[in-house]
Amino acid sequence: MNGRIPKVGGVEWFGDPLGDEGAVFMVHHGTTPVEMYRELMLVAALKNGAEHTPELQLEIEMRARERAKQDAADTLARGISPGLRALVAAKRKKDVEKVARDLVIEHGEFSDLMRNARLLGLSWYSEHFHWMPEGRRLTDEEREELLDESNAPGSKLVGKFRQGFEEREHRSVHMLTNAAGTKWHCFYLTFRDVAGSPSTGEHHWRDGAHVHFVNYLFGQLTRRAVLEQLAEREHSINGIHLRYDVRRTEPDTGERLYADSTTGRFAKVQMGKGAGPAGGGPAGQ
Repeated sequence: MNGRIPKVGGVEWFGDPLGDEGAVFMVHHGTTPVEMYRELMLVAALKNGAEHTPELQLEIEMRARERAKQDAADTLARGISPGLRALVAAKRKKDVEKVARDLVIEHGEFSDLMRNARLLGLSWYSEHFHWMPEGRRLTDEEREELLDESNAPGSKLVGKFRQGFEEREHRSVHMLTNAAGTKWHCFYLTFRDVAGSPSTGEHHWRDGAHVHFVNYLFGQLTRRAVLEQLAEREHSINGIHLRYDVRRTEPDTGERLYADSTTGRFAKVQMGKGAGPAGGGPAGQ
């Protein structure tokens, strides 16, 4: 699958959402907080052995709505961090660059900015894109082999899986704009920007995890031109880097999760050389 992710609800993650290390989440455009919590709660329940019944679905719906309501209140109470306020309030490009040099986006501050954008008189719009070389997509037979708990998959399949992780790309684009559209601010990032290389965890930028930023002060760029370029895997947008604090409590083991949405099962694959998949069980996507 390549290109723009359909504007429908859905949550996708890479890593085990119930494991010690957590996971990287991608919330599709159009997904509400209630839908996100509903999805994650259902995954947790199924993985812990619960039966998927109408009663379980009703309980999850109620809890998801309560969680989303409390989350919205907490987000509003936190507001927007001083550093990000200063970034979008800058009146000259050199002032943006000055703020960026000292700025470190702490855990949660980025999403707080998006969800509290109205406090600055701005609207938030997001797009998410995905590129995967056609030759790296798993066939039905390969999916069955990868998910088979009774046999370890062959090295050729494991190699193809690893290459797929290396060669694919996910990009999230977050645009903040005023009502007139004259002032806009664009943050964009890939999973590789935040988590590093899929196989090694190493970052291509010297200061590690980061997001990219560009706004209306950057030369002759327009909001439309930026969105059109970022919709392509290769682009020429020259944004600045903003350091991003990734709260990882455990070291990256190199293990990656393949979640199959059709069967509700998953397989873990070690990205290091000579390692194969481990485990398998109920999951969702």
